[in-house]
Amino acid sequence: MTFGNMRGVRGLGLCVLMSACVRAGAQNASEVTRNVAAALGAQGRLMWVDGTANLTRTVTTNGVKTVIDYTTTAEGVAAIVAHCKAAHINTIVVDVKPLSGEVLYKSVVAPRMLSWKGRAVPDFDVLAAFVAEGHKAGLQVDASINTLSEGHKYFSVGPAYAHPEWQSMVYTVDRGIVALDGGRLSVHVPNEPGDPGSPLVLTDDATLLGSEPTSGLVGLESTDKTTAVVNAATDAPLGKQVNLILDAGNRVAGIVDDALLGDDPLIAPEGGHLLPVTREADRHWVDQHARVGTAMRFDLKTSFLPIAQAPSEKVACFVNPLIPDARQHELDIVREIVSNYDIDGLVLDRCRYSNLNNDFSDRTRDAFARWLGRPIGRWPQDVFSFATEPGAERINGPLLKPWLEFRATVIRQLARDIARTARAIK
Repeated sequence: MTFGNMRGVRGLGLCVLMSACVRAGAQNASEVTRNVAAALGAQGRLMWVDGTANLTRTVTTNGVKTVIDYTTTAEGVAAIVAHCKAAHINTIVVDVKPLSGEVLYKSVVAPRMLSWKGRAVPDFDVLAAFVAEGHKAGLQVDASINTLSEGHKYFSVGPAYAHPEWQSMVYTVDRGIVALDGGRLSVHVPNEPGDPGSPLVLTDDATLLGSEPTSGLVGLESTDKTTAVVNAATDAPLGKQVNLILDAGNRVAGIVDDALLGDDPLIAPEGGHLLPVTREADRHWVDQHARVGTAMRFDLKTSFLPIAQAPSEKVACFVNPLIPDARQHELDIVREIVSNYDIDGLVLDRCRYSNLNNDFSDRTRDAFARWLGRPIGRWPQDVFSFATEPGAERINGPLLKPWLEFRATVIRQLARDIARTARAIK
């Protein structure tokens, strides 16, 4: 989402383009569009300068690698602008409010980023440097902000941590597999808001390949650092990953060490499940509670957690746009940037809810009920709920469509207020 200048040449480009398309002849509309826009200099050729990824760069001198500051130096900014100019880029989008909610410009509204990954960040106004250097080179410079992300979960920093009451509320799920003796192991299902570190429940359309722990599945990283016995036939470590196999009735059909698979694939029985288990504690649970031929069952617990505590939300700590102080904070940032910097456009990154499972706070529920004009009978089931059996379709409630419309309305109103704030100044 971008708010920027509409220069006269762009408006002219639209009029000429419509005429040219009628007379195009052998050229199709897209080719004419590109050619006319390029001739008028109205093509947008953008370079995104990420806030944290470009703070440093590694240089090699005489075979020695050294990490140096980059976008936080005048020389680094000048080098980026020069490269963009040479590559015929005409717009630089500078990320000045990364996920953490800490900023890379002089602010009295938001906290300045002081360190990143243990390295001090120089006291340097990144936005001012790009505006000055970019305009000197004849380039447009837009400022980008991660609008509703106000914290970084890897480092537990940002306004969302200073103001935990701002945090978005996550409708989260704790799935488990329960043995006959009552022992329970937490598991998770792809694309659900559960703990991604727990064993993944795979359906019969998934295939595991042997030899390597985690079987090449993204996100199944073992934290067990113990030395494992090696299968002499395959050179694969024994005991690093076991695969629990359940049939269609959730009976244990087998427990297979990944190292014993070799090059043979492992597929769940029709209608059944596979659970690759990698963490030491989880493997111990399988050893203690799972017996071939015995039945197990899946259960389900749901709860509402602040986003900083929700294991399913990996990096960005979103805030609720309906909280007045959080909303005002975003508007104050926009007002500060537009007032103090000669930017050409404002880009709103993450001007949205984190995902479908946010925001299920009491405040948002009450606002939704007012928007509907009637009470909500079952919360959150009238919006949606999760099926007990893993892999089954989410159960959509009668209010799912109105809920999505309501959320879109909230974001649209926030974007409208941001646009009005910016345009009232410039």
